[in-house]
Amino acid sequence: MNPYTRRDFLKVAGASASVMLLPVSLRAQMASGRVVIIGGGFGGGTTAKYLKLWSPGVDVTLVEPESAFHSCVMSNLYYPGRIELDFLRTPYDGLVHRGVDLVRDRALEVDTDAHTVTLAGGRRLTYDKLVVAPGIDFLYPPGLEDPDAQARVPHAWKNVAEQAPRLRSMLRAMPNGGTFVLAVPPLPYRCPPGPYERACMVASYLRRSKPRSKVVVLDANPDIVAKPDIFHHAFDVTHRGFVEYHPSAPVLSVDADSLTVTTPLGPFQASVLNVIPAQRAGQIAFDAGLVNVNDRWAGVDAQTFSSTAAPDVFIVGDANGSSVGKSGHFANSEGKLVAAAIGAQLAGEPENASPMLGNVCYSAITLESASWFTNHLIYRGGNMVPVPASVAEGPPSGGNFERMFAWGRNLWADSLI
Repeated sequence: MNPYTRRDFLKVAGASASVMLLPVSLRAQMASGRVVIIGGGFGGGTTAKYLKLWSPGVDVTLVEPESAFHSCVMSNLYYPGRIELDFLRTPYDGLVHRGVDLVRDRALEVDTDAHTVTLAGGRRLTYDKLVVAPGIDFLYPPGLEDPDAQARVPHAWKNVAEQAPRLRSMLRAMPNGGTFVLAVPPLPYRCPPGPYERACMVASYLRRSKPRSKVVVLDANPDIVAKPDIFHHAFDVTHRGFVEYHPSAPVLSVDADSLTVTTPLGPFQASVLNVIPAQRAGQIAFDAGLVNVNDRWAGVDAQTFSSTAAPDVFIVGDANGSSVGKSGHFANSEGKLVAAAIGAQLAGEPENASPMLGNVCYSAITLESASWFTNHLIYRGGNMVPVPASVAEGPPSGGNFERMFAWGRNLWADSLI
């Protein structure tokens, strides 16, 4: 595979890579203060990086227990063996070299009145601005509350380094003629096209290695929620005979011993059961009193992504309750928006009156083809609204499959290096 270039990425992404490169005033460049960021994913990592780029005088501390980030983006290619786990790994060294203070610990408590974060190791951090980017946690269905049951029915929707190898080993041990049952959660959830891409990647593996087997997709939603034309064609034509799709089939309960999931359509028994549970903001957002949208998400002002529950707090990425899709690329864009907003606030300047967010999303359809989708949002009238001319989609092709790798590497580098 040829190494990616910036030109390769921009040919596909259009303006998405540059849409958030906001002008930063001299005063914002000279800003000072202390910013603590909880969580080193696409949102938290990007915020840390661009704060040091745009406002180098700001003291940035990133609280993250891991030494490296493992990307959920592109992780579905791991199951058929197209990539290995190390491909998804980006260490935090790049952020450290930029001057970010990486504290390998877990945030235990946030006091938004005292502006402090207490860590599991006992250390207490003070902040002028706090960025909370904890990602998602799960609302497990009946039968999956117990950790032992969860181990038998992996989600592989976070904790990639631990969860993905477990699911892949189960897939590879599945007998020829077995059934891989994948349950798609109701919206909103992280990466809307991701479950359907996973079904395609598992089907690609079965076609090659276990041709008497199949994938059963149980979708809690009434139809495919992302790239519906592309994925319907993938299920009905490209992977015909290997994928069986059932809409309006939410999980009612799970029997982890028999690997049976009960839905309104009846029970489905699996050889390998992959239930992706319904989702909510990461626990620290609840503990900090920031969750105020549907008892699941942390509300934000869409102009700055500042919390609507506490002053001097910003919510970046999947945990926020905005209308913005929960994708890695959007989280990256949100991180830049927040970095610019924090720099302006610390400098005593107004924030950008019309910030934009960009998104590009690739989905592998086979082991040789991928599709893409792009859209931009702009702040208008108190909300992030679509820019109609920005919406575009590319059909599955080999060229798109190659460009998907350039996109992924570029996204990781832009967020964490």
